[in-house]
Amino acid sequence: MSSFDPDELYALLPSIVRQNDQIQGGGVLQALVAVIAQQAQVISAALDQQYDDQFIETCAPWVVPYIGDLVGFTPLRPLGPGQPSATRAEVADTIGDRRRKGTAGMLEQLCADVTGWPGIAVEYFGRIATAQYVRNHLRPGNATVDVHSPMTAVDIGGAFDLPPRTLDVRRIDTGRGRYNVPDVGLFVWRLAWYSVADHPLRQVGTNRYAFDPFGGSIPLVNPPAETAGEFDLLGRPNVPFFLQYYPMYTGLQNYSAPAPVEVSVNGTAYEASAIGWCNLSTWTPPTTPGIAVAVDPELGRLVFATPPAADAAVTASFTYAFSGDYGGGAYDYPVPAGEAVAEAGLSTTTVPAFADVGDQLAAAGNELVQILDSGIWPGDLSLAPAWATAGHHHREQDGDPVSSPLGAIPAMAVV
Repeated sequence: MSSFDPDELYALLPSIVRQNDQIQGGGVLQALVAVIAQQAQVISAALDQQYDDQFIETCAPWVVPYIGDLVGFTPLRPLGPGQPSATRAEVADTIGDRRRKGTAGMLEQLCADVTGWPGIAVEYFGRIATAQYVRNHLRPGNATVDVHSPMTAVDIGGAFDLPPRTLDVRRIDTGRGRYNVPDVGLFVWRLAWYSVADHPLRQVGTNRYAFDPFGGSIPLVNPPAETAGEFDLLGRPNVPFFLQYYPMYTGLQNYSAPAPVEVSVNGTAYEASAIGWCNLSTWTPPTTPGIAVAVDPELGRLVFATPPAADAAVTASFTYAFSGDYGGGAYDYPVPAGEAVAEAGLSTTTVPAFADVGDQLAAAGNELVQILDSGIWPGDLSLAPAWATAGHHHREQDGDPVSSPLGAIPAMAVV
């Protein structure tokens, strides 16, 4: 029972007062107590809401722009007419950024929020060569360059360039100076990464396979691992960096998986120890004992120590980088709103073999072909839609009759 229940409040009055109210006043005092209890509930709810309005997570919608103004929130893009000047999620992110202002974790999170790309913040004051205080603060890594590790040359100029440098007082925004006490650099990976599993490789010759479906050269990248939480500092396993020969060969780098590339023949995967990493610009098969397959991570090529059978299914799981969701790829293809109704009304004819698609189209009168897998289908295929051969569905354009696919599409073929 609420503390503002009118019956409970009325019961607090002396019995003689209640008796006189019921006999002489006709219950007027009881009605007044009910009104007071109602208004007390309104005031109590308002006080509770005022407390909630101090926090972006629980405040009323009309308070969100005011909290955003207090923390200096600025929309990244115009929201358009009739839209709120600030959303709850954006203001909450801004508050989190303000609390962590000046930290490397905030810079990396801000980079991901604004651009959608992963970035690694580098504080250059920690990579400046310093004189060592040998008594109680010895830091040999900040005095000399480790020339024993081959990664010193591999990582030079990047986010993981660790050898110390002498002080450079040139401005960092000119691109000439980096290593100074107040300087912070942000390395951004602009290409999107796409992972494919059990993807068929394109055979471009005897015992020669390419990761590119068209037989070209594509560099492979590390599949980024997700961080444990927001504002966590990113490391090498969390970014889609391009794989390189020597680090892969020696296993010196940290990756998100034990093997960024997995190779299978007829569904049987090779052990990571049986995969060799080398330069296959000349397509030379591996001769090292224990190495069954050689992979070139920079050219996207593969050869076997012992060539598989001609009809063997050679597949691989790997990650590549591209500028966006264009063309075919391992991502969803949304149906435009204007075509959703037409596509939902299509009947489907499944064609088991790609080579039989042309005959199935002619027999069923289909005019749309949809490929539902990521296989490689070599050979030429000539498609003759019904509207192009039936002699109907014509329209006039600039005085000339032209064929048009505007007639009703009866069905689609799926291979």
